[in-house]
Amino acid sequence: MLGKNNRLFGFASLVSKMSTEEMKYRIAYHFHHKLNYPLVTCECGIGSSNYADVLAVKEEVVSEIEIKQNKGEIFQDLKTKPEKHNLYLKWDDAEIVAGNRNWHKYTRPNRFYFAIPWIISGNEMKLRQIIEKLPKPYGLITVSVHHYEWGKCAVVKRGRYLTKDRSQIPLIKTDISQRLTNENLHFRKSKLKER
Repeated sequence: MLGKNNRLFGFASLVSKMSTEEMKYRIAYHFHHKLNYPLVTCECGIGSSNYADVLAVKEEVVSEIEIKQNKGEIFQDLKTKPEKHNLYLKWDDAEIVAGNRNWHKYTRPNRFYFAIPWIISGNEMKLRQIIEKLPKPYGLITVSVHHYEWGKCAVVKRGRYLTKDRSQIPLIKTDISQRLTNENLHFRKSKLKER
């Protein structure tokens, strides 16, 4: 997030603020075109209790990406959503079923990432500090806000598997299909109004 004297995370540079909506677009584009995920959408429900900023499905892998505007928002999310993160960080699926009466409401992605805007060059030390504080299986994606690299995405820490259970992938694909169908219908309706 930009602070005094046009600084991002304490570093002066030729930077601009990137909106959450643009970050969603940049990350969805990156997952679809650069990482070859055929099914990608934004603001999609997974299960009945959780919404993903970006959700991507590739063969037998579901990746959820949570967009944050700065590193402080990442650690705030970890504190304010303990039920979600406790569920994501438990490896043993049987333990989840035994320990949570409402386990059926939850759908876990196979991989989870936080994404933040970043000046890609010159901030390696700050980036390392963020990575060290993240839960071990979580990944980190940066989206450049530097003038010369605007919108460039980089997976700086690859997310490890939260679960290898693939039984929920058909449900997730259905959720994504419904979301994309609703967006398409809304878009077509707006085109009719323009006539």
